[in-house]
Amino acid sequence: MGGYPGSGADSVLFRLDPEMAKLFAAEEEAAKEAQTIVAKLRTITDDKGDVEDTKKLRDALARQFDAQQQRRALEIGKIEERLGKLKDTMKRRDAAKDTIIGRRVDELKGVTDDLGWEETIAPNRNRLGDDPYSTPRYSIPNTVPAPGPPSAFPGNNDRRPSR
Repeated sequence: MGGYPGSGADSVLFRLDPEMAKLFAAEEEAAKEAQTIVAKLRTITDDKGDVEDTKKLRDALARQFDAQQQRRALEIGKIEERLGKLKDTMKRRDAAKDTIIGRRVDELKGVTDDLGWEETIAPNRNRLGDDPYSTPRYSIPNTVPAPGPPSAFPGNNDRRPSR
């Protein structure tokens, strides 16, 4: 059976799109039925069974084909929708070209705008609990320095990583 590489009912694409998953499941079910019929046809010796099973095989393959076509149509619709949004974004960005470039120039030059957005951050509290907006008197580094060459001082070589 063809389809998407790595496709399956548990694929990320199908988990995100239930309609696509439903169509794929119908396609997969019809394909399995067709495989079962083909295996049976290979063992049939009489013409009557061959004709009936060939009709069943055609029906299963038609269901598989229809599910594939519906899945492809759904995919095309989603691509067209995304393409429309991208085209709209391109038009809006073309219209705002000077503003976008001006903002980027200011950003790269480090220009601050008094009316620009300010991030909300928690006030910085010092250890003594007085002024919450002041710098703390005692700071504790967030990182541990990387191991360097052995120290010239005795006893400081104990923390070197072993190789």
